[in-house]
Amino acid sequence: MQDIVWMMKDRIRGEKRIYYPQPFCVSKIEDNKIEFTNGCIMGGNYLVGSLIFETKEECINHFLKTHDSFEEEIPQEEIPFERRTDWDNHIVVKFDTIEQTSVYLNSFSKLVNISDELPWHTEYVDALYMEVGSLTLHEISEYVKEEYGKNRRITVFQEDMLRSQIFQWGNYKDVEWVHLGEIMGYA
Repeated sequence: MQDIVWMMKDRIRGEKRIYYPQPFCVSKIEDNKIEFTNGCIMGGNYLVGSLIFETKEECINHFLKTHDSFEEEIPQEEIPFERRTDWDNHIVVKFDTIEQTSVYLNSFSKLVNISDELPWHTEYVDALYMEVGSLTLHEISEYVKEEYGKNRRITVFQEDMLRSQIFQWGNYKDVEWVHLGEIMGYA
């Protein structure tokens, strides 16, 4: 059996937090736990009637008991830093190790790795005993435009053991580099 339950979620847009009801597919609902169709089990505070509801209307009504609207300002101290918008000059490096930069063209729902064909600026680094390649994100997008045409989407994974970053170009109306995210460890 598969059911739908509702929970309020939030997204940050600029300096505002926007709340919205989100449906989730569940396979089993018991008194103190819910099993989602992906196998995840929730319990504790996520009980039906407290944070998870059987209808969208119940979810919204419960939310409005404690909130005045679906939008709220984020206190200045909670905004961690000014977000960077100019990523063109960001330098990505390529090592011949597991810590690497991978550059993909998004082509018909497939990712095609073009890392090896890029014109990397290489230099031998004595301390690492290897050659290291580097390119700016702007150089990557210029290469792709020349070789593959302007209307291409590029995804760059800059991976490292401590921190990995993901960038994308050409996926939005304003064709520019966007920093999609950063995680601890390998992407």
